[in-house]
Amino acid sequence: MLHHFPSKLAVVRAAVEYLHAKRLRAFRKAVTKPSADNDHVRQSVEAYWCHVRHPMFVAFFELAVAARTEKELARILRPAQEAFEREWYQAAVEIFPEWEGRGEKFDLALDLSRYVLEGMAISFLTHKETERDKRVIAYLDEKIRELAGLPSRPSRGAADSTPQ
Repeated sequence: MLHHFPSKLAVVRAAVEYLHAKRLRAFRKAVTKPSADNDHVRQSVEAYWCHVRHPMFVAFFELAVAARTEKELARILRPAQEAFEREWYQAAVEIFPEWEGRGEKFDLALDLSRYVLEGMAISFLTHKETERDKRVIAYLDEKIRELAGLPSRPSRGAADSTPQ
């Protein structure tokens, strides 16, 4: 690799840029895919849950952990993380135009979604998805609807394991 790059740091920078671009494309594609039932909340929660369990997120997460003690890596990652956050927020604004004017509630819904799902993804590194995860995702969906002033989703019964 060093034959094509001037330094190890340049290799890392190129890898981060590649990973970041790929992660943004995958995220944007997942959250903008048309929903059969037009349920933006459910679709977005499920899309971000899939996103944070993907190997690209895991790789980015591992780099973020390593960047805690590697200042050069932190300098490389910071712009990519900030760009992802801007894209994530912009995608949410486009997906949820009905939230316009909700300001702090909108921001709270985004933060709640991000912190819950990313925290669950860290746990997912050591275990597979469980019924507990599905319950938490359903509860997250419910709380986001509550913040938005949207009606709750009708219960589909215990046999259906998709988030409600």
